[in-house]
Amino acid sequence: MLKTIFQSLLTRGGVAIFNFLVLILSARYLGVETRGEVSVMVLNLAAVQIINEIITGYSLVSFIPHINLWRLYRTGFLITAGMAITSTLVLTLSGKSAMTHIWIIIPLTFVVIANTFNLVVLLGKQDLKHYNIFSILQPFLLLAGLFLTTRIFGIYTFEGYLYPLFLSFLLTFILTTFYALRFATNQNTGSWPWKRILLIGFYCQMAVFMHVLSNRYSYYLLENNAQVGLYASACSLMESVWVIMAALNPIVLSKVANEGDGAYSRGMTLGFAKLSFLLSLAAGLVVMVLPDSLFLTLLGKSFTGIKSIMLAYLPGILFISFSGILAHYFSALGQLKRTLICNSVGFLFTIVAAPLLIRSMGINGALLTANISYGLSSLALLIAFMNYTKLPLSTFWNLKADWKLVAGLLKK
Repeated sequence: MLKTIFQSLLTRGGVAIFNFLVLILSARYLGVETRGEVSVMVLNLAAVQIINEIITGYSLVSFIPHINLWRLYRTGFLITAGMAITSTLVLTLSGKSAMTHIWIIIPLTFVVIANTFNLVVLLGKQDLKHYNIFSILQPFLLLAGLFLTTRIFGIYTFEGYLYPLFLSFLLTFILTTFYALRFATNQNTGSWPWKRILLIGFYCQMAVFMHVLSNRYSYYLLENNAQVGLYASACSLMESVWVIMAALNPIVLSKVANEGDGAYSRGMTLGFAKLSFLLSLAAGLVVMVLPDSLFLTLLGKSFTGIKSIMLAYLPGILFISFSGILAHYFSALGQLKRTLICNSVGFLFTIVAAPLLIRSMGINGALLTANISYGLSSLALLIAFMNYTKLPLSTFWNLKADWKLVAGLLKK
């Protein structure tokens, strides 16, 4: 267990570092407005991916050990191709994506979704080694490509980010396909649980969709690309703290999915949730002591005030650092409806409050919306977890017992 956690932490730490360097490089050489344009494009890709992953997403983890992967691949790739074409056309006609980029956005959408599909297969088969390797490879390739386009070829426009992004996902997709297809042999050819896959996938992806838009919906409401670039960059930097939660989540998801519910799974989940919160708090305190001048040196003067935005976003970060572990517990058990209901609480608040708060307070309104939204959904998830597991409230506050439990898991 200790080796697995260490490898996962190392991988997620590497991903966070590469993403941080990508942000710095793109901020310095592309500027705050282009960062805003990039953020909207990434949000559009995420929205399309969330919908497509009703069929190809992480909700499949509990099914993968028992179903025919060849059939799953055929269906998943056909749906992904159709979604890539349809969604790009819709976004282009609605003005959310430029017509000049349609030729690359379509294949980009496909490889982004299909690459995640392959990672889901690796995780479902508990191949954490290759799951970790390919998780870190894509941001590394993006960083290398961005360095070439900006520092070598001198491309300081939106295309300077778009081309490396596409190539990084394309190369990673080719490799993940090769390794994932190793498992597409000698599979169980029993009845195909389409109805259950679609139902759980819908619950899972709608829960993710509502979580994402609880904050990212503000991108569409802020006044201009410069504000979007500043706010999105601050959020991305602060969300690097979630590397801790991201390192623990695959372990919880894989272990609970394969071992089922029980005292072990419940104790591990709650212990890891508290560990994630405490380590995330420590990481947030580190950000607090860093000087403002450091961020301006790294990002450029156009990002003045980014540290204050990051710190104002810290409460929301801590809420999700804890509740994100609980959400993956429900995911592993196929109880996605619970997560969907909990995330709906925060999402509904965002839809109602964000337009009003952003209109009157600008970026501060977006921050207030995100923190309250994340707080409400996290509280709902905690209540749902305690109710489902029937754990006494004393278990939540007993940090000494948690320490013994986590220490025991690490020894195992």
